[in-house]
Amino acid sequence: MEEEKYQNFPEQPRKKPELLTILCILTFIGSGFGAFSFLMITMSYEESMAVLKESHFNLPGIEMFLSANYGFFLTGTILYSTSLLGAIQMWKLRKIGFHLYVIAQILLIFMPMVYIKSYGFPIIDPIITATFIFFYSRNLKYMS
Repeated sequence: MEEEKYQNFPEQPRKKPELLTILCILTFIGSGFGAFSFLMITMSYEESMAVLKESHFNLPGIEMFLSANYGFFLTGTILYSTSLLGAIQMWKLRKIGFHLYVIAQILLIFMPMVYIKSYGFPIIDPIITATFIFFYSRNLKYMS
């Protein structure tokens, strides 16, 4: 009788907050697309640059993009992949994911300034990054 009262019940899985779910999905999309596109360009850098130079795309900033070297795309692949890994870990409610995400996102803000000489400081990128970091930090209490 006494044993039944103190039975060990299986631990309930922690529920993921809705905001964290939304943030992770947005990060899966953004960082996933970034990692994939940078990886594709890294794997075929010479061919990609040749195609872009020969095409007559009239996109704003294409000259700046074309001035980026192989290291820019390799670094971008690594940082976007790290950001994606961080989001995956936060999806699993692990705090290490937050730290990976923050480091990768901050480095992504400064990466173009290191590799592209004519690149000015972006205004919108730090605002978006700071917003995501702020809302992710509000969910740290649910992570272990």
